[in-house]
Amino acid sequence: EETSQYKLDVAFAHRGFVYVVNGKANIEGQEIHAKQAYFFEQITKHLSILAEQGARMLMISGIPHRQPIYQHGTNVD
Repeated sequence: EETSQYKLDVAFAHRGFVYVVNGKANIEGQEIHAKQAYFFEQITKHLSILAEQGARMLMISGIPHRQPIYQHGTNVD
């Protein structure tokens, strides 16, 4: 089984997650399988990812707005 290693730069203030769509990956020492997510806060420099060949992942991150969440039916502000 072939693997690839990647170091993903993340800004310190960002929070987010990496969702494994298919395959599996080892993210910061934790094995994450398809349909699972790795959540992170205040990474010092980067996320270390070791993934099997063909794995697909989605990363979402940003600066928290620290405002209340207002739900209006199916919409969220």
